[in-house]
Amino acid sequence: MGPKRILTVYSIFLTIAITGISAGAAEHSHDSANHMHNAPDKNQKAVEFTLKEVMQDLAASIDRINSGILTNNRLMIMEGAHGIAHHPNPKGGLDPYIKKNADIVKKVAPEMDKQVHDTALEVANSATTATMKELQTKTAKILRGCVGCHDVFRD
Repeated sequence: MGPKRILTVYSIFLTIAITGISAGAAEHSHDSANHMHNAPDKNQKAVEFTLKEVMQDLAASIDRINSGILTNNRLMIMEGAHGIAHHPNPKGGLDPYIKKNADIVKKVAPEMDKQVHDTALEVANSATTATMKELQTKTAKILRGCVGCHDVFRD
């Protein structure tokens, strides 16, 4: 397969990926208080993950964004941001995992989650048009939201 054909196939794939992410972002409304980012449809059984599993997957998604920024790979950026914006809730929500500072965590978590979610959608939607510096700045905002919640949760 020649370089021209590879470029054509890549362009088609990228267009499909962008269209799918943009359509999903436009339809998604965010309710931080009570949501499941990847809610299964009515014919699927809910998959349950621990908080640790969800957080490790979010870390992999942020790593994907950062790798994409460093290598100028807009697909990696878009996919990583999509993974963050549409992550599942942990099994049972946050309540079973909160061991201390419950009142503060419950007050801070929805705001931090909204910041992370909304900014991840911004990154996904602008991954093909924004400069790498702009994407890096938005990614730093995602991390500030994560760390803000972790500071309270782990205190």
